[in-house]
Amino acid sequence: MEMTIQKCDMGHLREYGRIYAAAFSGEPWNDPWNAEDATFHVREILESQQSYGIECVVDGNVAGFLLGTSMLFHYGRTFEINDLAVDPQYQGCGIAKLLMDRAMKDLKAMGVVAVHLITAADGWLKDFYAKYGFTKEERVMLMGMEMDGRPEAGPAGEKGTRDMKEQVETMELFRTSQSWDGAELPDYLQGRPELVAVKYVFPAGKKLGWHHHEVMNFGVLVQGELTIVAIDGTEKVIHEGEAVVEMVGTVHHGENRGTNPAVLYMFYLSQKDKPLSMQHPEIPIMQ
Repeated sequence: MEMTIQKCDMGHLREYGRIYAAAFSGEPWNDPWNAEDATFHVREILESQQSYGIECVVDGNVAGFLLGTSMLFHYGRTFEINDLAVDPQYQGCGIAKLLMDRAMKDLKAMGVVAVHLITAADGWLKDFYAKYGFTKEERVMLMGMEMDGRPEAGPAGEKGTRDMKEQVETMELFRTSQSWDGAELPDYLQGRPELVAVKYVFPAGKKLGWHHHEVMNFGVLVQGELTIVAIDGTEKVIHEGEAVVEMVGTVHHGENRGTNPAVLYMFYLSQKDKPLSMQHPEIPIMQ
């Protein structure tokens, strides 16, 4: 299992939202989050000018992240850890520790003089943070008040964000010069361009044959889950709502390992009469 800690990527917003909702809907919080609200929540933090965020990538998939914001006080700059979330399927693998270790190192280098957080009063979380020197503050207390006219529980209304979310939203899914495996993309083709959009529907259990692309292409998975497998065995799992930049010149194939159809929209930066992909039927697909 290869783990990498790196700066948060706005192109991974939907992954963060999915992970956040799954993590905070479980113990010890048991909050009724959904992925849409969670994505909106994470985006608000990341768009702050004083935000700091790191993610843990395991074998090409985002497995957890840590987010927070800093603020200047009379005694120096402080930092509040707003969120630390690990995908339930990766919990127990030491990812939270890796994120905390990296964050504490980075914050110290940034000159932060104090770090604060809010955590559950019951359960094991307070013991986890105590290992890093966090203690219960005696001079301050957390206070709260329910506002009049709080929206009724329901999709996108429970947290008071309905009005905000009804506005037009702009979300950059990625900005990159690399394909999903980290390889640098080639220069644009010379000559007359031809832009091509293709919808792929993968039935449950369906695998495409081995192929490679000679033109740059990217896409968005609008339904289901899809796994891209490179010829060397490297894999990339794409979840619903996520974007992906495909490999160019590297043999690979896609497969739907789920029980429901997967729908993928792909966009090719091609040239007239140039094939979108080159097939490799001589390479067998393992069933």
